Amino acid sequence: MCAVKLQSIHTHRTRATKDVSTESSAATDVIPLVIGIKCALDRAADNEKEIINDMNTRFADVAAQPLFAVATLVDHRYRGKLFSQSEFATAKQWLVDAVHAVHCRIQ
Repeated sequence: MCAVKLQSIHTHRTRATKDVSTESSAATDVIPLVIGIKCALDRAADNEKEIINDMNTRFADVAAQPLFAVATLVDHRYRGKLFSQSEFATAKQWLVDAVHAVHCRIQ
């Protein structure tokens, strides 16, 4: 049973990696995929906690990357629903700053 769960998680993780590696992938898909994989792993057995630790290490600051955070914030599918309050506030400020910078260049 445990091997079946691990295989399923590995399959989803592999598919997610391929999804974000294609030419048609968008930055907006990264944070939701990471969160989805982490949620699946959180329900996993103890012997799969190593995978969770690896995910937490590799993607610890993905929401702290302006490109990914703003892209996820403005995507109509997510609209910032996946962020904590502080992550949401930070992403919103980055978006405001970017709009302001563009506005200043135009004038």
